[in-house]
Amino acid sequence: MGKVHEPFIDDSKYYSDKSYVSNSMLGRLMDSPHLFNLWMQGKYDYPKNSNFVIGRYVHTMVLEPEKIGEFHISNMRTRTSAAFKEDIKKYGYDWVVTASEHEMSVAIQEQIERRDKLSELFLFADREVPFISEWNGIPIKGKVDAITEYDGMKVVVDLKTTGKEVTAFSKSARSFDYDRQAYFYLNLTGADAFMFVPVEKSFPYTPALYTASDDFVARGKYKFEKAMNLYKQLFVDGEYSEDYLIEAQL
Repeated sequence: MGKVHEPFIDDSKYYSDKSYVSNSMLGRLMDSPHLFNLWMQGKYDYPKNSNFVIGRYVHTMVLEPEKIGEFHISNMRTRTSAAFKEDIKKYGYDWVVTASEHEMSVAIQEQIERRDKLSELFLFADREVPFISEWNGIPIKGKVDAITEYDGMKVVVDLKTTGKEVTAFSKSARSFDYDRQAYFYLNLTGADAFMFVPVEKSFPYTPALYTASDDFVARGKYKFEKAMNLYKQLFVDGEYSEDYLIEAQL
């Protein structure tokens, strides 16, 4: 079990740090050890992704509405317009959303608040809490969306936006390695259960509540240990080289 790390409450410090391994870092490593190595050295920047910006905006709207003013809401409804691109130049790619994205986020917030169980999970939770720990001597970190007491259990709650129907979330959760995230965060926080709140990004903005099963978490444990062992082999034990060969069995 890890502990809360106050300096990482500051998002800029949390996301700029590379000394602690996060779940997203493991995802990048497993996608491409070579790009990951270049990124670790500061020689490569991963491409900007509007889905991440929109997701952050929704998270802020639901979890930290007092910080929503940090974003600029463009008058434009699409990201392809010249005026929106000018807004990005002025305010920064990570801090601008379209008018339609803002309206979507408000609708998502309203749909979550309409469900008593979901509203209760977030209302009494500690939100955006950064934890640190270690695995075999390697520092690890994670910032949980929400952690709360529910039905006598300590529960981690994670908000996800999805372009598909929430009924398809169980399949998406495996393909996006959310099982690894569940194990990672349960291990970090010492929580008893992990719950996902996926919500659709299109009308009617339906939310759902998925609880991670023991089997789901066990699959995540396997993925986590596989990724961490690779990180240790390549970047702690120093076995990475530019001619490192990715090998796998189908």
